[in-house]
Parts: sequence; C-alpha cells; structure tokens
Amino acid sequence: MDFLWSEVQLAFKESVRKFAEEEISPRTLERDLKDEFHWQAWEKAVEFGLLGLPIPEEYGRGGRYINYCSIFGFGQNDLYRDRGSHDINCVAIAGLLSVTGRKGEGPGILETQLGDIAAGIMGAYSILVAVLARQKTGEGQYINVSMMDSAIGPNSVSFFEYFLRGKVFGQGGYRLLGTFPCYNIYEMKDGRYITIGTLEPKFWSRLCHVLNRYDPIDKQYDASDAVFSEVQDIFLSKTRKEWNGLLESEEVCYAPVLNLQEATEVPQVRARNMFINTPIPEKTGIKHIGIVLRFSSTIGRIILPSPDVGQNTVEILREIDIQ
Repeated sequence: MDFLWSEVQLAFKESVRKFAEEEISPRTLERDLKDEFHWQAWEKAVEFGLLGLPIPEEYGRGGRYINYCSIFGFGQNDLYRDRGSHDINCVAIAGLLSVTGRKGEGPGILETQLGDIAAGIMGAYSILVAVLARQKTGEGQYINVSMMDSAIGPNSVSFFEYFLRGKVFGQGGYRLLGTFPCYNIYEMKDGRYITIGTLEPKFWSRLCHVLNRYDPIDKQYDASDAVFSEVQDIFLSKTRKEWNGLLESEEVCYAPVLNLQEATEVPQVRARNMFINTPIPEKTGIKHIGIVLRFSSTIGRIILPSPDVGQNTVEILREIDIQ
C-alpha cells in the first residue's frame, strides 16, 4: 500500500492538534488526568490512523498481521478523497435521494442516516471477512469503506430496474416506490396513514374481498390516477381503529404508520424487548434500543450505560501504553 499525505490531510492533522490543545486538553486535564495528559495520545491516534490520516505500511505496532478499516464519505480514491461530507451528501451522490418522497414533491430527507449506518455495518462485516482471510494468508489488510458505496449497495433493486429498462425514474417511479396501488401508502378518515404491500396477486385479491370491492382485483398493477383515487377513497372511509379491526386477522400485508411513541408500545416490539431501561441503578429511567441480533447461545445484553464525557480517557490511554 502507498498512503500519501495530502496537503488537506496535513492541514487536518494540524487543526485536530490545535483543537485538542485548545478545547480537549484543558477539559481532560481538569476532569480526568490531573496534569497527566500526554501528546503521545494524539501521536498514537495518528499512527493508527484514528483521525482519518494515513497509517504506516506496517500498520503501527502490530506488523502486517493487523486488519485496519477506515470509513470515508467517498472513499480513498483521489477524486473525492478530500471532499467533506455528511450522510445526506453521500446518499445524494449515490442516487438514493432522487427516488425518495412522493411523486411530484421532490426528494425527501431519510429519517435514518442510511449512509452512516450502512457504512458501519459494512465496516464490521468487512473486518470479520478480513479476519477469516487472515486465517488462510497469515496477513492482515487495509479495508477502505465508503459511505457512498454503502448507500449504493442496499439500493440494488432500484439500479436493477434502471439497468433492465434503461430509463431513469424518480419519485414513485417503480413498483416498490409507489407506482402501483397494491404497494402504497393511503390516508385514512382520521388523518393517519396505512401501508399496503400486496405485491402478490393472492394478497391483493384477498384485500379486495375483505374490502368487499371486487372491481380493483384486475387493476393490481394499473398505475392510472383513477385506480389510485378509487383505492384512496376506500381507505378514507374508516379510521385507523376501524381498519385495524377489519384487517388485523387477515393476510393482506398491511400496517398502520406509527409514530415513535406508538412504535415503543407495539406488543410484538415489547415482546422482543426492543426498548429497555438502563440496567444500572444510577441511570434508571433512561431507555435504550435493545439488542437487535438474537443468538440462541451467546445472548446479548446491555451491562453498562453510555459513558459520561471523559469517563474512560485514562483507561484508554493505559491500554495503548501511555502512562
């Protein structure tokens, strides 16, 4: 590998050092280290590439056995390497924002930072792959994860539609973005919304039978405004409570659109402990999202609360041999 220090990266290194000296160091001295703060910490951070800077050919102290992963907005290639970005910029470049939002209303901002989260997942996944590869080769490697790439990856169906048809589409432009009445969001009588995901004919047919409306059965993939208006008028006839009572026991692939508070109260969400209280006496009452991954043997659990600012500074410095 050939890591080059660009002028931008050198300037960034100096700005980090200046920020640490003026903002972090005084607070760290006051809260934790009691005059034991060392610039070695920042030198080690640079050495290990923890500040987004290049790392030595031998990966710091561990030689070529270490797997090293860095996450950038657009990757380490020359073109966008030094370009500043946040999640919204990366998903925009990835083409993802162009297909969000309702037809004719322009793109919408994603509620979840998909580029950030996907890049974190890809980073963790890639490190595990590198560990498996090291078992065969005996060597570690550098892994470059891009938020832009990570946003493109999950959008594979949209790109497949584009490659297959050779036509660019926007909001509501293909079947999983609201093109058809069988996979869409509708307003209800009380101003709330309901989702319908009846892509398969059996689900759409069953929905029409439950609604006692048989004329739309053959219009599952009719994208005309007339069909949309017809289905919308049907859902405007009842409140969410009424629709839940009618559809809950039916196989019609429906769900109401819930707000965050309502999501925490769903019986299935509660049964899976997706929101839990901090199991630490002094932090009681603070809720956390629960463990997403479920293993049959190595069951995950939260044993520590989120740390206070500077709480683990001394511990971390000692782990990297800074006394």
